[in-house]
Amino acid sequence: MTTGVPWDVDAAVTHLRAVDPALAAVVDRVGPCGLATRARRPVHDSLVRAITAQQLSTKAANTIHGRLLEAAGGRVEPMWVRDAEDATLRGVGLSRAKVAALRDLAAHALDGRLPDDHALDRMDDDAIVASLTDIRGIGVWTVQMMLIFGLGRPDVFAPGDLGLRKGIAAIDGLATPPTPSVCAARATVWGPWRSAASWYLWRAAEGA
Repeated sequence: MTTGVPWDVDAAVTHLRAVDPALAAVVDRVGPCGLATRARRPVHDSLVRAITAQQLSTKAANTIHGRLLEAAGGRVEPMWVRDAEDATLRGVGLSRAKVAALRDLAAHALDGRLPDDHALDRMDDDAIVASLTDIRGIGVWTVQMMLIFGLGRPDVFAPGDLGLRKGIAAIDGLATPPTPSVCAARATVWGPWRSAASWYLWRAAEGA
């Protein structure tokens, strides 16, 4: 299930059109911003899903996550992960690296290092990235996608995302996607609405 974003989409699009003619052309072609957030899940549940899905197709990720839920009795609780045998976790199709990541996530949850949803709402984006990337197997890109699609943050840009790099190449007429550092610098003009800019860049990459 998806829903709208908790910020002013019209204000975001107006700003983007005003500050960047190249991106404005994409807005004109694509139309209203369709960025939507997923139904909010508890942070532990979201990260379990993210770890499970890494380097897998959507179909394979859904299959393995479903098996994991079934093995856990419907929900993957930190204490269950802590106490589960390796054979149980490996038996649903998880790699050894993902088992280790889930156990580290469970440890963070059980000893209080994992911020709960209320704490996340009080933290700025950089603090969330710093906190969650301390967990084994959780990288910056994963947290940035959570900020955009899970928490509905308005000013998130993932310069390492290939789709965004391709989108910048498309709007700027570049033969190859620019480096992440160049993309990060290019994105500064879109603040404080870089999440909306990202949505249009993904559409530009698809069009290219």
